[in-house]
Amino acid sequence: MLETEAVSGQFTDYTVYSAPAPMSGITMIQQLQMAELAGLTEAEPGSAEFAHTFVEITKEAYRDRSRNIGDPTFTPVDAEQLTSIDYSEELLSNVDSLANTSIHEGAVASTDDQGNTTAFSIADADGMVVSATNTLSNFFGEGVMVNQGYFLNNHMNNFAQSETSPNLYQGHKRSRSFIAPTLLVNQENQEVIGVGSPGGNRIPQIMSQVLVYGSQLGNFEDAMQAPRVTHGTHPETNEQQMIIEPAWPEESEEALLERGHDVDRYYTSVFFGGLQVLIADYDNGNVSRIQDPRR
Repeated sequence: MLETEAVSGQFTDYTVYSAPAPMSGITMIQQLQMAELAGLTEAEPGSAEFAHTFVEITKEAYRDRSRNIGDPTFTPVDAEQLTSIDYSEELLSNVDSLANTSIHEGAVASTDDQGNTTAFSIADADGMVVSATNTLSNFFGEGVMVNQGYFLNNHMNNFAQSETSPNLYQGHKRSRSFIAPTLLVNQENQEVIGVGSPGGNRIPQIMSQVLVYGSQLGNFEDAMQAPRVTHGTHPETNEQQMIIEPAWPEESEEALLERGHDVDRYYTSVFFGGLQVLIADYDNGNVSRIQDPRR
């Protein structure tokens, strides 16, 4: 068994601990930090300003993921630098008021981690909180069930073929994954939040978005209900688009079109994730959970 240390970064009053490379905790932390720097913790959910800025932030974080994230056993990953506020400021400097429609590797969600992912957070009687995500990658993985009763994953499908990619396929190497089980710790308030989600290549987007909503709205019940936006390959058209939930306001959609975004509504709720949030309040000994109604 390989034991690795979580990556960490700051977001509002929390220290965020998430899954290290080749998983996507670094990417999600970058999205959270850029969102805070851009003022999205004050932006209204469902607004054109939120959707535009969040999607442009996603493009930058995903491009950086493609450039820098791979199995650290084979390619050095400077997690401390990549999760620093200074680095997030540098990424954010590429975001402006219009959609960046240039196509470059990693700027949009690729096809890895398409399904069969489960996320949960749990606390024991001693107050230990765990956030866990398990995935087979595609539905039923390899389609092969071993005698012990579980399916084999097909994560090797997630390797890159580019010779310059840190995710280039190689023997004994772990492929990149979008999963990002996460803990947020507020030492002052004695609070720990465990969060995770399925959602394939949209996982970092879904998780960071709801965490930003939670900071803006002050609770996760409303944050979980707020309409979501993602950017990536449309599941039906295979085009690169901004994809919004049906509840997204029409006037906001019109403003996004004016900014140069290719926008489409998608009516399958599970496409937008299935967050599981657990909040452990050590001050009063309470544990509460909020479950995503989309799954």
